[in-house]
Parts: sequence; C-alpha cells; structure tokens
Amino acid sequence: MENLQPKLRFPEFKDEWKYKYLKDIGHIVGGGTPSTTVDKYWNGDINWFTPTEINSKYVTSSKRKITELAVSKSSAKILPKGSILLTTRATIGECSICLEESTTNQGFQSIVVNSFNSNEFVYYLINTTKNELIKKSSGSTFLEISKKKIETIEQYFPSLPEQTKIADFLGAVDKQLELLTTKKEKLQLYKKGVMQKLFSQEIRFTKEDGTNYPDWEEKTLGEVATFFNGRAYKQSELLDNGKYPVLRVGNFFSNNSWYYSDLELDNNKYCSEGDLLYAWSASFGPKIWKGDKVIYHYHIWKVEEKVLMNKTFLYHFLNFNTEIIKNKSANGLAMMHITKGAIEAWNIFIPNLDEQIKIADFLTAIDNQIEAINNQITKTENYKKGLLQQMFV
Repeated sequence: MENLQPKLRFPEFKDEWKYKYLKDIGHIVGGGTPSTTVDKYWNGDINWFTPTEINSKYVTSSKRKITELAVSKSSAKILPKGSILLTTRATIGECSICLEESTTNQGFQSIVVNSFNSNEFVYYLINTTKNELIKKSSGSTFLEISKKKIETIEQYFPSLPEQTKIADFLGAVDKQLELLTTKKEKLQLYKKGVMQKLFSQEIRFTKEDGTNYPDWEEKTLGEVATFFNGRAYKQSELLDNGKYPVLRVGNFFSNNSWYYSDLELDNNKYCSEGDLLYAWSASFGPKIWKGDKVIYHYHIWKVEEKVLMNKTFLYHFLNFNTEIIKNKSANGLAMMHITKGAIEAWNIFIPNLDEQIKIADFLTAIDNQIEAINNQITKTENYKKGLLQQMFV
C-alpha cells in the first residue's frame, strides 16, 4: 500500500497518510423518493433533501419533509446527524453535512462516517475530489456515479487527531468567509433601505449652515441626460486582435473574453475611464466604466449628464430604479428589457447640485465598503483554495 504526505502539514504530525477506500471510512447510503401521489407520505417531520438544496457546508431543514410511513415504504433511508449528503446524479460532487436526521432523494450516495474518522475532514476531502467523481460518472441523459464506484474511491487519510486538526483549521477559514458574507449582505440591505429613503425624500441632507436645500424638481431622464446608442457589429467585423476592445454586455459584468475592432468611429461611440454606461438588455443596469478606451456595443448606452446634473448621482438613481424593475421582473411583472424611449421618459426628482453631490458621495462610500469586503472575500476564498490543494494528498 502506497503512503504519502501533504505539502502543507501541522508540524506535530509525522505519521504517513494511509490509502483507504471510502467504504473503509463509513457506510455509503443511497436515497429515494416516496410516491408523490400518496398524501400520507408527505408533510411529515423528517428532512428529505434534493440536490438543489446542497449549497452550503451545513444543512438543517429541507424544503419538503416526509413521514415515517414514507420511509418504511420507499428507498429513502434515515441518515444520522453528521452524515455527508453527497450528490451523485446530474449534479455530481456537491456535499453538505446534515445537522439533523435526514433522508435524501435518489440523487445522492451519502456517507455515514464511522467513529475512526472525522466527518468534517471527509467533507473537505470530498471538496478536493469533485473532478475525480465527475470522471468516474457515466450516463447518456445525465451523469451518475454508482454506490459501488463511490465505495471503491481511494484516498489518503491521516490519523483521526490530524483529520480533526485540519478540519478545525479549514472550519475557521469557512467561519471567516461566513462573517464577511454576512457583513456584506447587511451593508447591501442597509444601502437598499437608505436609497429608498433618499430618493423618496423621506430623509434629506441639509446645508452646512443647517438650513434646508430647495425642493426637488421633477423632470424626465431625457431632459437631464443624453443616451447614446452603441454600435451594432456583425460577427464578421469582430476581430481577435485590433486597436480598440469592443465592450459587449457580457464584458460589462463578468465575461473576460474580448473582441476587437480597428474601425474609426464618431467620438460618442467610444467610452473611457469614468464614463457612465447602461446595459439595456439581458443583464441590464448602470456602470461607471473603469477600464481603458473601448468601443461600446449596441446593447449598451453611454449616458452623458446635462447641465446641473452630477454623474454619480445619476448612476445611483439609475441603479436604484433598475433594481426596482428587476424585482418586478422576478415577480413576473415586467420584462428584462428597456427601450431608449422608455428610459428617457422615466420621471426623476432632482435636488440641486450640492445636494446631489452629498447623496452621491454618501452612497459611493457605502459602495466602497461593499467592494472592500468583496475583495476580502475573494482573498479568503483563494487562501482556502490554496489550503485545500496543499493540505490533502
């Protein structure tokens, strides 16, 4: 039997890691679905998880629950607290630790870890073997990995004390990620609430001398800003290399795959650092461009503010109203699409320029805090990824 050690290890541990089958560290238990036509099988008090619910380290309560009668009449099996719910059909390799007795549907081969091993360690180990699980999967309609294949997966395991030490260390990193995520969510919620109060004028800034600013004026967006159309490109015009990157909606938010163009166009077809843009189709919304000079594509407008309008205030106004539209769309009340004529007709209540700047600075400060937390989350996730690569064999 082959023995190895991880690259990164706590110094007090010297023993070599041992090669074992997963069946040697616990029982592998499949799941099942009670008949959905029998009412007596459902709305009980026993957790019954499906793969879509496996998206966090721990799970406590499932969306649907079954009865004891359903367990006795189906393939669903009771899994004890601490079992690892491992998805093995369609969605391969996602796992959670159940904190209450649970059952699953047939999309799982769960692991009931024995007392000689740490379930928390096995949880992190499974997270490092997702690609192997996918390679061992098969199926034409959807991928699936059988109980037998799960049982015969071989991995290196340290002693139980070392397993516990590794799991505790990684658990502390996960706790830090959880705290950062919670802090970010609270700030986002706070910003949402304060935007509602600012743009409805429920709360107002005052002048430095304590007196009130003038009443806000009602106008349309078309009166206070100009929306320039981007250029429509044929696919044959988009180059792999060229003088100007072409900013498409995909690049606007996340896609780093760029096309280029050598076309020389009117000045308003380019955007540069600090310009206000708005993606008006699919993943739509405003953005202050922070990159180099690019040509913006057809599904993006460049928004230029007119006299006595602050660009950053305009950005926050567009962001606030876009989120309202997105929420309506999520409820089936609107389409995820805005025409140029429609957005130019939006009503906007405008404070004077000084108050615009105060509002813009206040909201931008919150955005900066959220961005700083985002950076911490990314840094911590990368740190954890490095640990997972080096603390396991």
